[in-house]
Amino acid sequence: MKLNESNIQGVGAIPSHWNIKKLKHCLLPGSEGIKIGPFGSALKSEILITEGYKVYGQENLIKDDFTLGHRFISEEKFNELKSYEIIENDVLISMMGTVGKCKVVPSIIEKGIMDSHLIRIRFNESIILPEFAAYLIQDSIYIKVQIDLNSKGSIMSGLNSSIIKNLKLILPPIEEQRIILKYISRKNMQLYQLSNSKNILINLLNEQRQSIITEAVTKGLNPNVKMKNSGIEWIGEIPEHWDMKKVKYTFNNLDYKRIPLSSEERGKMTEKVYDYYGASGVIDKVDYYLFDETLILIGEDGANLFSRSTPLAFLARGKYWVNNHAHILKPKNGDIDYFVNLLESIDYSIYISGSAQPKLTQEALGNITLPLPPIEEQSEIGELVKNVLIEHKEIISTLKNQIEKLKEYRQSLIYEAVTGKIDVRDMELDEVR
Repeated sequence: MKLNESNIQGVGAIPSHWNIKKLKHCLLPGSEGIKIGPFGSALKSEILITEGYKVYGQENLIKDDFTLGHRFISEEKFNELKSYEIIENDVLISMMGTVGKCKVVPSIIEKGIMDSHLIRIRFNESIILPEFAAYLIQDSIYIKVQIDLNSKGSIMSGLNSSIIKNLKLILPPIEEQRIILKYISRKNMQLYQLSNSKNILINLLNEQRQSIITEAVTKGLNPNVKMKNSGIEWIGEIPEHWDMKKVKYTFNNLDYKRIPLSSEERGKMTEKVYDYYGASGVIDKVDYYLFDETLILIGEDGANLFSRSTPLAFLARGKYWVNNHAHILKPKNGDIDYFVNLLESIDYSIYISGSAQPKLTQEALGNITLPLPPIEEQSEIGELVKNVLIEHKEIISTLKNQIEKLKEYRQSLIYEAVTGKIDVRDMELDEVR
């Protein structure tokens, strides 16, 4: 295959039968080619309604899901803003916040418009296919380099139509674009299946880990010990020599010591050396600390009470600050590692009040009854759990690294395909030909 120098940074030579065009020369004519979403003032919150014509935003691009969203406008407002309508095969780019996310509008969507954070592009499909353009803009390294270079010195942060219009695109003939898209689609499917299998394994390992921990902290380590009914449905039977005790009699509650700090207050701080804890862990750094000991924190409110996407009960160590969204517990005696894993194993759903704003009150937490083994046994259980956590963390970390490598490999494949570094025309792939 004959090559010519592209003179585009980071690309090198490209196939001699490919062209280089600025994006502005690949658009439909007139104002239809590229358009920025309406000013925010045109979509004030007071005009938004619960049903009608949909308003699409960058969340649809980030999640690659055009069914998301609950912002709507009336038919009258839609007709007023009709020039911002999005239709099948439009290419949308996020220009603020998460910059550079790019998706092609699918064939079946609710009728609607884009918001002020999006740029809409309509390509001349005799020059470039929308899906090929989307891969270039979102996944091609040479486009990212151009965006970074052209954004430097820009008055406004984020993308603008001028930067987009002046992007240099490397363009194979249309038929070759189709072949490349089929090649990328096939490789994407293979890599997705590999990545998905690893994510499934991670989920299974997390379930196995939690099952082992729950069994240990509620049943002990001796399978032959005599058992008794705990009287608590989610716990079931416990070793006969264990006690049952409420949280308020097992821990000192230190909620009275916590102090919330607004983002404005934290923003004025300069040292920021101490962890600042909220309901789901560290959310910031601050200049000062309230605590200098290892304590158990439990999320007091928020969606995580139900979703459990992050640990609800966790240890805070060293010097740190806690806001008013996490309960603070200090064991009166016993092994803190045992207790934190026991508290993390609890199903709190029956103790939570409120649905729109779920909350685990101090009173509800204090009245939860826990199984309580002798202190020596707590330490043995705590040690076993610690080892289980270390082992699973290492395996899961390896799997996550493998998933990241697959993402990097995908990026490399796309770059090589869209810059002509590999000639997919010569690949004997039924899916490509």
